[in-house]
Amino acid sequence: MSKNVLLLLIFLIVILSCCAISTACGTGVYIFQSVRNAENAGRAPVDFELNFDVHQVTPTFSGPTATPFPSPTPAPNATPVERLTTEELIRLVEVPPNDPIDLAARLRPELGQVPRVVNATPPSYEEGDVISFWVGNSDTDENWQIQAELVVKGEHVYMWREVGAKVKEKDLRKATTFFDERIYPTNRTFFGSEWSPGIDNDPRLHVLHARNLGGTIAGYFSSADEIPRAIHPYSNEKEMFYINVDNNRPGSDFYNGTLAHEFQHMIHWWQDKNEESWMNEGASELAMQLNGLRRNALFSPDSAFAENPDLQLNTWPDTDESYAHYGNAYLFMSYFLSRFGDDATKALVANDKNGMEAVADVLQTFGTGLTAEDFFADWIVANWLDDPNVADGRWDYPDYELDSMATTAEFDQLPVRFSDTVHQYAADYYTIPVEGDSVTISFTGDPQTRLAATDAHSGKWAWWSNRVDASDTRLTFPVDLTGANEATLHYFVWYDIEALWDYAYVEVSEDGGATWTLLETERTTRENPNGNAYGPGYTGKSMGDFAGWVEEQVDLSPYAGKSILVRFEYVTDAAVTQPGMFIDDVSIPEIDYYQDFENGPGDWQSEGWLLTDNVLQERWLVQVIERRSPREAAVHRMAIGPDGRGELHLTGLDDFYDLVLAVSALAPATVEKGSYQFEVRGD
Repeated sequence: MSKNVLLLLIFLIVILSCCAISTACGTGVYIFQSVRNAENAGRAPVDFELNFDVHQVTPTFSGPTATPFPSPTPAPNATPVERLTTEELIRLVEVPPNDPIDLAARLRPELGQVPRVVNATPPSYEEGDVISFWVGNSDTDENWQIQAELVVKGEHVYMWREVGAKVKEKDLRKATTFFDERIYPTNRTFFGSEWSPGIDNDPRLHVLHARNLGGTIAGYFSSADEIPRAIHPYSNEKEMFYINVDNNRPGSDFYNGTLAHEFQHMIHWWQDKNEESWMNEGASELAMQLNGLRRNALFSPDSAFAENPDLQLNTWPDTDESYAHYGNAYLFMSYFLSRFGDDATKALVANDKNGMEAVADVLQTFGTGLTAEDFFADWIVANWLDDPNVADGRWDYPDYELDSMATTAEFDQLPVRFSDTVHQYAADYYTIPVEGDSVTISFTGDPQTRLAATDAHSGKWAWWSNRVDASDTRLTFPVDLTGANEATLHYFVWYDIEALWDYAYVEVSEDGGATWTLLETERTTRENPNGNAYGPGYTGKSMGDFAGWVEEQVDLSPYAGKSILVRFEYVTDAAVTQPGMFIDDVSIPEIDYYQDFENGPGDWQSEGWLLTDNVLQERWLVQVIERRSPREAAVHRMAIGPDGRGELHLTGLDDFYDLVLAVSALAPATVEKGSYQFEVRGD
């Protein structure tokens, strides 16, 4: 999705006299916010220093040039691709970011040179000016233009009000002062600078206060506005935020929290555009905390997460499932900050690696002696204990009282035999009774899992598009049609792609890869309600309601007599990413071409795709938390072998206050659950 959307989950609470609460007004404790990061494409990577000094560079453009496409020459004694595990491939592959300027140059060359900065000189706006803006409704996926008046011109921000909207000028002036004096310096000091002076060559940011943005929308940042309108039709070509005045009153804590949250998204887009969404969202929740604006609600995102700790940390769901994920992501970032301080947390946000890889890198750089898995394990324990009085406070949230984590099951007698599933990077908690001096816990988990719920169409191997936010992965192979009069490309494809936000394309180049023609098939679509597509592409699921292998074919006869390149390209925006696309069993019968990839990639060239057997080694984290007294606790981590099996024997338990088993699965790059079973018996 192409917007960082702040949602309102409005609960109608009937108390005693059944007081009526207006969902349109959306005031007081009955409004609960969550934010959906769904950024779109943006800019090429830039260097970033920890002092947050960012210098704008307007790149030159000389038009697309062909990159020579060499035949693969294996290095002597090179390890065959098929012998690398999927996890090794994930670590090794470089995933190109989604760069709309580059994409437009290749896929829409008719646009010519598109500058990244649209104004040669800074624009001049004064209070009372009226201009047009594009807005959209999240409920209907409609976009239209409105007129808005500049009401306040602040030091760092313009405050625009839709003509006819009932927003008080005094509220906008109050909000402007708070943003200029509190949010702007706080966010910039901690997270860095946004793109400035940016696409519009204006250092001030814009806040548009408009109506009818969607029934659950409080506000959003859309990185589509960082793209020239020649490429994205609904871009306002400004660094800007949208506020839904139907339910978000300017100047309130709720409103200010919205801006603090969305400003972090704007900064993060510029500093690390393809950051994993969960970490970006956690940082935005942290921005609210740093500004003293984090929500205090009857049922907060943190409470929602505590009710369901089996919630995958390192992914981001569709909007209607996202509320508890904000609590999940926030608690991880907040715990990191409390453990390692401002400098390490700033370095984590600034790190050019993404997600848990960035966590691992920063932990090593700061000499903590911990791996990312070690820190995640401590976080799982902290979520259960949240106590400053044990283990030097390492399992505590200072100045924050976390709700108790829900248990998957509570047992009152031994022996126990139980089986269940758990999401990756989540936790199932079990309370275990103590009967006597000792217990033995035996565990068996699936030794393997999959990237996605499929297998290769034939054999073991298929190409996978990868699954990374704000990315542009490409898979290309040469085709010699110089001796052909006609030709048809056949291939089998499996895909599960965020519908109408992310797209995959099949393309042909006649000029060595400088420019590409997008081809249409039975299942590609030209539907483009959100402005993200570059032409006909795949989106949604390959079999409509679900993903499955389907055969596609494309007529290559227009290219008969030529040598061409054929490419599969998968372009994602930020936030929600689905499992992606698999390609297998490619053929062009007229030239006797067939490739099933069982013997390797052949002359196929990958930029971000993986040739994989779709098998991931499952890694299990099994911890036992002993609570002997309110001030005494210990944690034991079970050793789990590659077969998914482990056993832990504990003695001296007769005085123990509490015994909790925490089970987590840690396979990367997948949302497939891990299955396990355990047995607890007294000795």
